[in-house]
Amino acid sequence: DIRTVTFEDFQTSLTGQEEGRQENYNRFIKEKADIVVFVFSSVAGRITEKEFDVAYSSFRANNKPEIFVYVKKQYFIFDKRLRSIKERFFSDNQEYYVEYNNVDNLCYLFYSNMSKLLQNIEDKDISKMKEFLLGSFFSHISFI
Repeated sequence: DIRTVTFEDFQTSLTGQEEGRQENYNRFIKEKADIVVFVFSSVAGRITEKEFDVAYSSFRANNKPEIFVYVKKQYFIFDKRLRSIKERFFSDNQEYYVEYNNVDNLCYLFYSNMSKLLQNIEDKDISKMKEFLLGSFFSHISFI
């Protein structure tokens, strides 16, 4: 069962909880997601930073979800949160993120990474799965 899930797929009514509906989304990332993709252009919001923390903590504890991080290539990152993510997770832990130049380059890099990830799956509909992943991924992407 391959499907994309974003915050838009969760109920939007108020909860009265401190974290609101975001708590449900974070729980999904931690407990059910197999792959989480982060695409940063120039900024990272507070909630996205928290989602990254949740995904990475879950990965460290459970070896799941697979995390892919794409950061737009730039000379200097002005956004404090995005700089913090890069410093905390990629400098100290020797983890990798992928830099992209533009949307076309991002599409190519994402497709390449998903192809590598899926090449071990024996399924006659693998090309449909790749098309679905690409279509779903880019229908949910927005740049700031």
